[in-house]
Amino acid sequence: MNIQLTEKDELIFTEKAYTVYCQCMYKPTYEAYRRKMNNYFIDKSTKIFICLNEDKIVGIIILTINNENSAEIVGIAVHSSFHKQGVGSFMVRESANKMNLHMILAETDDDAVGFYKNMGFDITKEVKHYDNGSVDRYHCLLTL
Repeated sequence: MNIQLTEKDELIFTEKAYTVYCQCMYKPTYEAYRRKMNNYFIDKSTKIFICLNEDKIVGIIILTINNENSAEIVGIAVHSSFHKQGVGSFMVRESANKMNLHMILAETDDDAVGFYKNMGFDITKEVKHYDNGSVDRYHCLLTL
């Protein structure tokens, strides 16, 4: 398994990449996905890493670089057939290593907070209130 930084790589615009990443999008159409990826490529502080296993896309992680040693996970997704096999934690570690990061931040929900806890992130819970109810959000911090 390897991870590579993609710089306007056509691989990210394939249906296979969309199939992996749409899991962490709200109302994921292919066109919405393409627009989002184009916007990420325009933003020079955003880095997209693709994880490959025998030339098959098994994961995508997108980071926003806050400063030279810190980044926030914008999105992370693993192909469903590779869940629970360490791909997500591999992507976090390897992308941090390639970018020489000392701190990684993330914000997540109840569905994914366990992943961050298992990786050793410090977790802080916040309750966000909206007109139609409240939602638990988790701020995650990993110092490397």
